[in-house]
Amino acid sequence: MIWRIWKVEKQTKALTNNVYQSYNLCQVIYVIAQSRVFYTTFVIVTFVVSTIQSNALFLISNIVYLLFLNKFS
Repeated sequence: MIWRIWKVEKQTKALTNNVYQSYNLCQVIYVIAQSRVFYTTFVIVTFVVSTIQSNALFLISNIVYLLFLNKFS
């Protein structure tokens, strides 16, 4: 997804002879990359905690709820 955004922005600049004003898609790319890192981290931690059958899984799920899901409800 990041590659596609960057590629489309580059093609648009080339077609418009740099008249195109960038909407600073680097910020969008940064947000997408950061969310992928958070998601991957939580998936790995959840997998490890559930594999060792620890009660810390409840703590992890509560942290995810407080950080992310609570903001949208």
